[in-house]
Amino acid sequence: MLTAGVNYVVAPKLICAILACVVFALGKPHKLAIYLELPKLVGNITHMINDHISDMFTRLSNAYAVGKKTVDMPFTKMCEAVAGVMLEEKYLRKVELVSPDKTHSTLRLTLSYRGSTPAVSHIRRISKPGVRIYRSLREFKPILSGLGISILSTSSGIMSDRQARIAHLGGEVLAELW
Repeated sequence: MLTAGVNYVVAPKLICAILACVVFALGKPHKLAIYLELPKLVGNITHMINDHISDMFTRLSNAYAVGKKTVDMPFTKMCEAVAGVMLEEKYLRKVELVSPDKTHSTLRLTLSYRGSTPAVSHIRRISKPGVRIYRSLREFKPILSGLGISILSTSSGIMSDRQARIAHLGGEVLAELW
């Protein structure tokens, strides 16, 4: 009886010792991380942007969030057309093309504020390069009961949902903003 009790007391100590060794053996050793650094290229480097409209909306949202007056972005005809619609709907104060050099044009947008609050509180990208969203004239619904707009790409160009209803056109929904 006494021997069985000793075996019972000794056995957990052996198991604990074995488990402690297993934990030590399975623990991950610290490795030295080596990160390769790209050499800094000389000259004027342009970064490739795949989705210019999303980049434009991100820049606008960030600028409105910090209270900036203007935003500069790379010029594309599509961004200029979207900015033109935002200008017509009074979400922007001014749109101008700035060319510091002949190779790269810049689009400068002057933001609109109503008092101290931004004219745009939310911008939501609907149709993306991977998933295109199209709506017919019957599928248009007012954004925030008419307080916001949808920006569409139609066969007649870039326009707001109000202009598309008047022209009886459907198209690709680029974004909604309010």
